[in-house]
Amino acid sequence: MKHLSAIAASALLSVFFSATAFAGTTPGRVEFEVLRGGQPFGRQSVTVSERNGSLIAETSATLHAGLGPITLFHYTQRCTETWREGALSDLDCVTRRNGRTTSVAGARAGDALRMRGTAGAQRFVAATLPTSWWTRPPLATRLMINTENGARLQVHVSFIGRETIVANGRRIGADHIRVEGTLPVDLWYDDAGHWVGCAFSTQGQHMTYRLLTTPAQGPS
Repeated sequence: MKHLSAIAASALLSVFFSATAFAGTTPGRVEFEVLRGGQPFGRQSVTVSERNGSLIAETSATLHAGLGPITLFHYTQRCTETWREGALSDLDCVTRRNGRTTSVAGARAGDALRMRGTAGAQRFVAATLPTSWWTRPPLATRLMINTENGARLQVHVSFIGRETIVANGRRIGADHIRVEGTLPVDLWYDDAGHWVGCAFSTQGQHMTYRLLTTPAQGPS
């Protein structure tokens, strides 16, 4: 479960593209139930609102596994992104896993994002995005910010295909992409760019995200 941060709140891109071209521009809220082996494991949500000309994206993830009254695994992550003029300007994340806390915080300085976290001080190009997943990562993505500790995460993004999936009880068309970093993460986005699905496997366990909100309610 040490890799859950790669999705649960999961680090998205230092790439060869314009930051504004792939930045989210529409406020909204998306929430998923996280299933482990088909059984409830927790929830993750992203709420994007507009404040004083900036977009604020707040990610909340809580995962829990237990045996009766005994807690076997507990994970929370809270992240706040601030976007100005179509680009990420500030990031602040705190993650707690089984009592251990890690974090990353930083801001844009000129043409770079300067982050300091549990993994140390890091410099990213200004177009780099965090792993909140509410914006679709372009295929050119090569480097991402790990939102758990601020580390640099090398990735490869591929387009798997066009699929029909069930999202909030409705069948919709969606693009399926795969982000391969520490582990492969499968993501689905609808025609309007809304994040509508996620799945990955780690340590022999399969995780899936079941959409609780309607696609149109989500940010894009």
